[in-house]
Amino acid sequence: MKISNHTDRLEACFGALKAVRMNCEAGFEAIDYSMYNAERSVFGKGGSLVAKEMRRIAESYGAHFNQTHAPFSRFKIGAENDAKNREIFNSIVRAIEVSAELGAPTIIVHPAVICPRLSADDRYEMNMEFYGNLLPRAKSLGVRIAIENMWGRHKDFPSRIVKDVCSDAAELIRYVDGAGDEYITACLDVGHSGLVGEAADEMALALGSRLTALHIHDNNFTEDTHTLPYFGNMNFGALTSALARIGYSGDVTLEADCFYRGLPDELVPAALSFSVAVAKHIRDEIERKKA
Repeated sequence: MKISNHTDRLEACFGALKAVRMNCEAGFEAIDYSMYNAERSVFGKGGSLVAKEMRRIAESYGAHFNQTHAPFSRFKIGAENDAKNREIFNSIVRAIEVSAELGAPTIIVHPAVICPRLSADDRYEMNMEFYGNLLPRAKSLGVRIAIENMWGRHKDFPSRIVKDVCSDAAELIRYVDGAGDEYITACLDVGHSGLVGEAADEMALALGSRLTALHIHDNNFTEDTHTLPYFGNMNFGALTSALARIGYSGDVTLEADCFYRGLPDELVPAALSFSVAVAKHIRDEIERKKA
């Protein structure tokens, strides 16, 4: 079980190569490469060379890429959106290819919300088609797809967070099991669970062996603040107990880079080092409770 950190804010501030180096120098053993949109350098000309250099840097520190995050699945209904939808889909396929180039065995791919007016069953059928279309390329490259639990906003009150696609364990299990393929698993975003009133530990217990990846961060249950564990309201004691109980053997991956948002550049390495200590504590708690 490795400790891992994602790269989003680091890459935005320092560039992709330095983001990898900073995570490794802080002491992270693995890296979750964030591709929230197709504007990252790995999508442009020479993108494969960038990915190759990122992998070389990580491996020079004895680290590796444990997972990646695909661009958001922001599809829309209607023939007028076909071209944009194809562009989004192709960017996700490219992200799967980047994952293989980095040596990452797992890519987190958000389920498509598509349209809030759709019934849960219609939304499910469209997502099964979506993941089914991704599977051939993913399997050919040996990259597993992990579906993440999500949250949304109320259609009449945009400031209000509500449940959305795969927000609870039952629907996430329906998606993973419905895909019916070993290359489809679950990623539990513990911060997202708290936002919609779901207990992360209970979701972990329900997911069981389907759970192969984590996004760990904290919040106040009202805003998706992506801060460091123990700085919000999440119950990490209960979560580590649940992960130990199901025999979780994946990595402890932080997605808490808002913790160092606003810090002067020269303080970010210290913030990363503290993040390493927090991630190690969580991992040690899981291992201690397993024993």
